[in-house]
Amino acid sequence: MITKELLDHVNKLNLKAEEWMAAAPEGSYRMAAIYDDQAIADRVEYNGVKTPADWDALEAWSEYYDLYKDIEGISPRWTKWSENTAEGWERAMESLEEEITPCEY
Repeated sequence: MITKELLDHVNKLNLKAEEWMAAAPEGSYRMAAIYDDQAIADRVEYNGVKTPADWDALEAWSEYYDLYKDIEGISPRWTKWSENTAEGWERAMESLEEEITPCEY
């Protein structure tokens, strides 16, 4: 069950993402996840999200998951979005990013 508070929160994030994409410099392309009401409801039900903070943690964990997979070569399937806050997942991403060695061509 999705609450009005949660739906409003995600819709505000959608609006920010749309504005960010629209503000792309000439000749560049930006992509962001935009969720319609059904996609929000499905994601909430599937993941057990109850609050805006839960949604933010899930989104941050999704980014962490992808970054970890890109850097380490394996998916961190042992992690769960609910194990951390959005801020905690962001700190974990910063730690991963420190492991990246710049490529020299």
